[in-house]
Amino acid sequence: MSEATGTTATADASTAATDPATGTEATTAPTGGATDSETGAPTASTPTEPGTSDPTTGTFTTTTGPDPDTTTSDDTTSTTGDPVRGSGRIVGYFTAWAVYDRDYHVSEIPADKLTHVNYAFANLSPAGECVLGDSYADIEKAYDGDDPGAPLKGSFNQLQKLKQQHDHLRTLISVGGYTWSTNFAPNSATEQGRAKLAASCVKFMRDYGFDGVDIDWEFPASPQEGQNYSALLAALRAELDAAEAEDGAEYLLTIAAPAGPGNLANLDLPGIAASVDWINLMAYDFAGPWMGTTTFNAALYSPADDPDPNNAGLSDDAAVTAILAAGVPPDQLVLGVPFYGRSFAGAGGGQDGLYSNFSGPGPGTWEPGIVDYHDIAANYEPEIERFWHDEAQVPWLYDAADDLFITYDDPQSMQAKAEYIADKGLGGAMFWELAGDTQDSALLTVLADALLP
Repeated sequence: MSEATGTTATADASTAATDPATGTEATTAPTGGATDSETGAPTASTPTEPGTSDPTTGTFTTTTGPDPDTTTSDDTTSTTGDPVRGSGRIVGYFTAWAVYDRDYHVSEIPADKLTHVNYAFANLSPAGECVLGDSYADIEKAYDGDDPGAPLKGSFNQLQKLKQQHDHLRTLISVGGYTWSTNFAPNSATEQGRAKLAASCVKFMRDYGFDGVDIDWEFPASPQEGQNYSALLAALRAELDAAEAEDGAEYLLTIAAPAGPGNLANLDLPGIAASVDWINLMAYDFAGPWMGTTTFNAALYSPADDPDPNNAGLSDDAAVTAILAAGVPPDQLVLGVPFYGRSFAGAGGGQDGLYSNFSGPGPGTWEPGIVDYHDIAANYEPEIERFWHDEAQVPWLYDAADDLFITYDDPQSMQAKAEYIADKGLGGAMFWELAGDTQDSALLTVLADALLP
């Protein structure tokens, strides 16, 4: 790398062959309607399949410790409570649109390697009510063994069956996401609006057999909205407490939080921590087509050799440090990791494509610029030179012939992040999203082996 830091880039010729679940479409960074954790730009997690909202138009269609000196190349079954505390928590997002082109279904979830599944997403109506995001995928799609006349089928019913097979597993309904966060602000601005929203979401959770609510407001745009967010979560916690007393159950409340300093600054983190069971930190999408140069999608540590000062602070450790400094207990913070990478075309400069100008997003699995890990492992790692950054603790791929740069996570970087979680005493790992991994769960297995009891 730069002579100023004494770093050099070396290629890692080793590649790990995996048996991927192949596909031919694209997800976004925190697939499932997420955005750049700092700028709010839509990421690869936004839904594009039938029955989900189009991230471009907003329309909805219903289908019925590193070394810093070196860089190298209506029947529902309710199971409740949080069976795992501390670093043994692994939370995976399952997206409603996975059942379409991705052909990934609840029955394929490796539940033995998870403690919680977040279902993305329920929508929030203009009136402030939690509603189905995709009625066909959520409750109508019939699977083998389903009663065609039953009122509850689809992925929601499949989750109930999965929990019956794995009694440790808990499920949460995630509300909002990037595409469907518009109605949080107006409905959280008043006590009456917050109470209505909270009652609606808890009713939705109980009606469909979930064990908790995960709020994905992306993102409060001011400190006042941040205060309203904390008040909304307090209303949700009160509503959940009342439901617990009635049902003799324990219900969970979590949020998905941004990792960029600009969006974090608007949050009342102590107020949030007072109400939620834990915070899922979306520590990814630090890079994307909105950037000036290529850099890492999810660096564990901020690399000192990045020449763009605007990138300072865009790393897992920077976000974790800021949140802990605000008073959030470590075991109440769950570190999010991406099961996808970001690609950049025209990256002919920099250091083997890193910190280079680029012409636009590169190829993707389901959309330009976003590449699922299973796709990377099968189609890119075997063909393109791999590099490793010792300070950032993440790899990248660079094809000099095509000026293609791909920033991603692999088992080596996932191991580093798992060790970081344990060293910091964090509350576990979250990932976006289940369909992005290989068929043999190459990334999830690393987390499970490191963090589960």
